[in-house]
Amino acid sequence: MYFFPNYTLLEMAEFYQSMYKNFDMENVKYLAGVLKLNLKEKIKNFSKGMKRQCALICAISTNSDYIFLDETFDGIDPVVRNLLKKIIRKQMEKKPTTVIMTSHNLKELEDICDNLGLLYKGGILFESEIGSINTNMVKVQIAVNGEFDPNCLSDFNVMNIKKVGSVSTIIIKGDKEKIEEKLKFLNPLVLDFLPLTLEEVFIYEMEVLGYEFNEII
Repeated sequence: MYFFPNYTLLEMAEFYQSMYKNFDMENVKYLAGVLKLNLKEKIKNFSKGMKRQCALICAISTNSDYIFLDETFDGIDPVVRNLLKKIIRKQMEKKPTTVIMTSHNLKELEDICDNLGLLYKGGILFESEIGSINTNMVKVQIAVNGEFDPNCLSDFNVMNIKKVGSVSTIIIKGDKEKIEEKLKFLNPLVLDFLPLTLEEVFIYEMEVLGYEFNEII
């Protein structure tokens, strides 16, 4: 984020207006009212979260075809965060704007993004629609009579196995129906398929690349 020293939100919006021919000043005033931001207050006096709100409403009011947002919700409380997501959605409904967001907090992205790309060492590790990411990776909890033998899943790409008591939690890449069919042959006492969060997808994809710190901890 960058703001000119001693500029108010209104003055910063006027600067944006000088560069973007479709800039909507009335939208800035409206959103500032919704977010309870004083247009005539110097931005340097705002909190970190309030500064991010100023940056967002100025960016959205450009009415650009593409908007790039970096750690948009950092330092913002949950109530305002949800309000900002509604503002972003409303902009996308108003015109065909493509919004590209980056965040280290994957929970922030699950309910607003259509597609996810995972960046690793300057490249995209994988890219997928949000709705189909979890279908490529399956989380299973299983308990059997005796000891569970992971070798029974040698036909699949097993990414992680953890055991607590008699229950094994397994992360597998593959077709859910084929995995379920294979595991049912074991006559399990417990067999549950659980949803994976984006954060879990990130963690297990990174572990495959050796990006984990369990040995240190």
